[in-house]
Amino acid sequence: EHSFPTRRSSDLQNSCTRSSAPEPSPSIHAPRADRALSSAPLAYVTLAHNMRFPSPYSSHVLSSDVIARSFEPPSTLRTTRLILKRGKMPPWAPRAFTQIGTSWVVEVSECDLERETGKELRVKSRNIDHKTIMEVVEWQRFVEDEQDGLA
Repeated sequence: EHSFPTRRSSDLQNSCTRSSAPEPSPSIHAPRADRALSSAPLAYVTLAHNMRFPSPYSSHVLSSDVIARSFEPPSTLRTTRLILKRGKMPPWAPRAFTQIGTSWVVEVSECDLERETGKELRVKSRNIDHKTIMEVVEWQRFVEDEQDGLA
């Protein structure tokens, strides 16, 4: 396990559409799934996402706190979380940094259940410490197809 924002949400990947659009960067990118399909309603995916910590399946998460929540008209709920994760640095990290055991992560999610083009959950996570060593940013976008549920 890494102490940076890696997503262990195979349940979410299997229960909804997930597409990631990484920002162009000269850095190393981890493998990712561009698209997954399921018939789970976006409301269920959003609920599961917001209730995933604490969990016996995510023992690497030491703390998760909502630090801000706001409603942005016309229909977007924005939540900001501060998450403390534990784990090991990747094997390719410089030896001087392999003893870092925890990392703070900020996660911002925006849930819009009344968009004209379909319901959507957007999530962006990034580490806020150890950025001189490695900065990890993860985007996820869950979109509900109006005809078939999630597509």
